[in-house]
Amino acid sequence: MSYEGEYAVVSPAGRFGGSAITRAQGVPTLSGKRIGFVWNHLFRGDLMMEQILAAVRQEWHEVVFVDHPAFGNFHGPEEPKVMDQLPARLKEAEVDAVVIGVGACGSCTPAVMRACAVAEREGIPAVGLIAEGFVRQAEAIGRALGLADKVIARYPGVVMTDGLDTFHRKVGESMVPEAMDGLLRRAEATDDSSSESADPYRPEQVVFTGTLEAVQRYFEDRLWSDGLPILPPTLDAIANMLAHTTRDPHEVLGVALPANQEATVWNVAVNAVMSGCDPRHLPMLLAAVESILDPRFGIEHGGCTPGWEPFALISGPDLGELGFNSSTASLRLGTRANSTIGRFLRMFFHNVAGLVGPPGATDKATFGAPTHVALAENEEVTRELGWPTLREEQGFAPEDTTVAVQSVVGFSLPIYTEGETVDEHLRVLAEHIAGASGHWSHTGLTFKEWQPLLVMSPGIATVFARNGYSKDDIRRELGERARVPWSQWIGCTTAVGLQVSDLEERLVDGTARDAYRESDDPDRLVPVIPFPERLAIVVNGDSARNQSKYYVNNHVHGPRIPTRVRW
Repeated sequence: MSYEGEYAVVSPAGRFGGSAITRAQGVPTLSGKRIGFVWNHLFRGDLMMEQILAAVRQEWHEVVFVDHPAFGNFHGPEEPKVMDQLPARLKEAEVDAVVIGVGACGSCTPAVMRACAVAEREGIPAVGLIAEGFVRQAEAIGRALGLADKVIARYPGVVMTDGLDTFHRKVGESMVPEAMDGLLRRAEATDDSSSESADPYRPEQVVFTGTLEAVQRYFEDRLWSDGLPILPPTLDAIANMLAHTTRDPHEVLGVALPANQEATVWNVAVNAVMSGCDPRHLPMLLAAVESILDPRFGIEHGGCTPGWEPFALISGPDLGELGFNSSTASLRLGTRANSTIGRFLRMFFHNVAGLVGPPGATDKATFGAPTHVALAENEEVTRELGWPTLREEQGFAPEDTTVAVQSVVGFSLPIYTEGETVDEHLRVLAEHIAGASGHWSHTGLTFKEWQPLLVMSPGIATVFARNGYSKDDIRRELGERARVPWSQWIGCTTAVGLQVSDLEERLVDGTARDAYRESDDPDRLVPVIPFPERLAIVVNGDSARNQSKYYVNNHVHGPRIPTRVRW
């Protein structure tokens, strides 16, 4: 296809899948009213509400307070269930208004706004407690949810770097008056209608015609680019892509949060063209999108501050014939199949899910992670070792091809190990795993989800197989050996803004295995792999080197979701 002349291009976005929410009427007085507090167990929200309530009771009389246990933790491991039950719990509590907090991170802020939207739909005025660095994100998420008017009480600065004296002063000076004004709806409503209603999305409509350079500028100006040059999504290029599937171009695969835009076969093809994907791989891209739209994956958390990235794991026969590299330099940019599928995932997050960094506001990754290349399992070596492939362990047939997508929030240094027996390999692997994930693995136990990935080069995998070790044997050994002090977990829990009580509850609610309860010594060593059976082990990389690498997923944000490719 020639890229000279001008190009007539279409939008890579999707049709808005939400609806406007009518703003609830404020209460004329707080005297005699029932005020609820809906909390996500984060960022000193209990102290914020305690101070807000004291100020309310000082000015108003006979105020009844319904505390957060009545509603549940809407951003914990039971988030979907809690959000589903929230309308009924609000009604049961007979609250006249609610305060909802706290939004001071990239996933908890959207969760606060989703909870506010639930309350407003029920006709209950809601005030969201939001740190000022996340207000723009809250406003953008509110628009996508259909909240034309957001009522927010702002915390100035960074909650977890302020001492308690400074914290209480800021709450008193800023959050208290804004929360009371919000409950009474003293602030004037604003005309903040969403752009979707003003400019309806039409898939095949040409939105711009121009030179290659002009197309780049047009897409960049509309934040429809990942920052790299794109291939123009012309109707001919899209048709060429769609020729590789029998699925209806307008089939709706789901609604992508937080933008609330429909994901379709059509806009998957559009973003595939922009990313430079081989049209033969469209069925794989559709499978990848079905994985990330699975509610268990939680794409709505893709803008969180830890900055996880979607990571595609391809498992199937004859991947080499499709252009995939599963050997040397497999995770470097350089092989079109691996590179463009990885790029497509980020493009889809950007253009359809609406997770956009500056100058956008919905992606609040503090840094981010460079994991934009798809990993292809080395089928040949895995078979030679007598190990099951990743897809077979996930319940698929040997003849299937699957795409699994998971989050990656960090990874280890190169792990070099040596020797003919496994003990030295296990020792060094465990040390690296503890070092790479020890400070973050407490979130796996707290949120009841942890799906890391261990990638072994063929040489290392061969040592284990030669010594009679199965993948399950390796999981079991590393699950016991990789440990850090419990006191380290406690310190990390408070630093990130979580509640230590939530972590400690896992010791008694059946989540934690016995290894976490061996003693009460605060410096006892506890495993950093809470659920060893969920550790994926994949053979990949240079067969001439003795190296492994460990990838950490972000607890309930982006657990590994596999989907079978429909060729």
